[in-house]
Amino acid sequence: MSTYLTDKSNFIISEGSTPTASEIARQFRPQSLALKFDSLASENSGRTDDGSMHIEWVYRKIRKLEIEMPPCTSDVATVFLALVQGQEYYITYFDLLTNAERTMHVYTSNSSADCYSGVIMNGLYQRLQFNAIELAGE
Repeated sequence: MSTYLTDKSNFIISEGSTPTASEIARQFRPQSLALKFDSLASENSGRTDDGSMHIEWVYRKIRKLEIEMPPCTSDVATVFLALVQGQEYYITYFDLLTNAERTMHVYTSNSSADCYSGVIMNGLYQRLQFNAIELAGE
């Protein structure tokens, strides 16, 4: 069992399956982190002639982390989105299914952020969100 995380609600983004010391030191504390599971059935799944349903599973548990970061400056948002948007990377997080830290290979296809009024909040970005989707499920 690894002990990379300083807090169970944090996560680490790394280039390899084992985070480096600098990646561990740069772990992130999200505003929210939701763990979801998806399953994929093969396109040949369906009902047989007698009406029985059969499913050929491709993956039964594909993990998806839905992450929202706290408000941040445009400089921080730019650096952070460069790490994840359109990228494949490794993420270490606390997995509720196994009750332990887990590192998985993921990708991010979509991300978003809303800008506060530049006058009121000095141009801070809020609701910087992205999904870290597992490349191969179980």
